[in-house]
Amino acid sequence: MSSLPPPGVVAYAAADDDCPPPVRTANARLEDAVAALRETPSITRLILRGNALGPAGGGALAEALRGNTALTELNLGNCELGAWGCAALASAVAAAPRLKLLDLRSNGAGTDDSVPQGADEPPASQLDPEAWIAPFTADSPALHSLDLRSNALGTRAGVALASGLCLASTAGASALTSLNLRNNNMGQAVGAALADALAVNTTLTELIVANNAIGGEGAAALARVLGDPASLVPLRHLNLAYNNIGAIGAIAFANLLALRLTGSGAQSDAANADDDADADAAADAPDTPPVFSLTSLNLVGNGIPFINVNRTSIPPLHSDCRPSSVAAPSSSTPVIPAVALSPPPTPWTASPLISLLQHAAVQQ
Repeated sequence: MSSLPPPGVVAYAAADDDCPPPVRTANARLEDAVAALRETPSITRLILRGNALGPAGGGALAEALRGNTALTELNLGNCELGAWGCAALASAVAAAPRLKLLDLRSNGAGTDDSVPQGADEPPASQLDPEAWIAPFTADSPALHSLDLRSNALGTRAGVALASGLCLASTAGASALTSLNLRNNNMGQAVGAALADALAVNTTLTELIVANNAIGGEGAAALARVLGDPASLVPLRHLNLAYNNIGAIGAIAFANLLALRLTGSGAQSDAANADDDADADAAADAPDTPPVFSLTSLNLVGNGIPFINVNRTSIPPLHSDCRPSSVAAPSSSTPVIPAVALSPPPTPWTASPLISLLQHAAVQQ
C-alpha cells in the first residue's frame, strides 16, 4: 500500500503491480470521485486503478473531465472500462488542457464492447478502437505520457494511433514524451507507421512496443528513421522485447549503430550531392557523427541468431504519415532492400554487434 498522498491528490486503490485484480466499487465512491473532479479545483491527480468502474464509470469521468483545468494525472488502469468507456475518454482528453499523464492499461478496449445499462446501443463500428483512438495522440496537445498497454488493440487501431501522432507532430502540436503500447498484438504495419511518426516528431523520448509482433520489417523501419541524420526525434528508450525481429531486425539495428557511431550518414550525403555546391557544403560540415539520443535498447526475446553476414543496408523510410506497406519475408534468409549508403572502409560482419545488442539489452 502506498503512503498517504500529498495535498491536492486523490488516490483510490493504487497498486504496485501491472494488473491488480479489480475491486468492485460502490456507486457512491465513484460519484465522490466525479464530484471531486467537478467541484474541487485543488485535485491535480486522480488514481482509480484497480476499481471495476465499468463503461458507465468511464463515461461519467469523461464528462467530469471536460473543461477541468486542474487535473494533471488520471490513472484508470484495469478498471474494466471497455471500448465504450475508453472511447468516451478519448473524446474528452482534448478538453482537459492540463492533463499530462493518462494511464488506461488493461481495460479491454479491443475486446469488451459492452455498453452501460440504459445507454443506446451504438453501431459496432463505433466501438472498434480504430474509430475512436486517434484523438489520444492527434488532439491532446497537453498530454505527455500515454499508457495503453494490454488492451488487445490490434493492427488497425495501432496504425490509427501512430497516424494521429504523425499528424500532430507535423503540425507541432504534440507534447507526448512517453508512449506505452506493450502487449497489443499490433503487427509489422504498426512498426512502419510508428517510424513515419518518429520521422517528424521532436518530443518522444520513450517508446514501449514490447510483445506486439512487430517483426523484422517493422523493427527495420524504426531503425531506419533513428539512423536518419535528418531525424530530430529525441528518443532515448526503445523497448522492442518479444517482437520476433530475428536476423532482419538485428541487422537493421547493427547498421543503425554503425551509421550513428561512424558518421556514415554525413559521408553518404557528400557522396550523393547533386552538384558541386552541395558537395562543397557537405565537405565543410563538421566531421562528427549526427546527434544520437538512444541510450536504452531492449531486444530481449527476439530470436536473434548468431549469424555472420556482410553489411546489409536498411530499408527506405516512408515519412508521409501513411502506413507503409510491409510484406512478409519470403524465406528465412535476411534480405533487406538496399539504399544508397557509403560502405565502411573495410568489410565487417553483423555478428559482433548482434551479440552486443543481445547482452546489453536493458530490462524495462
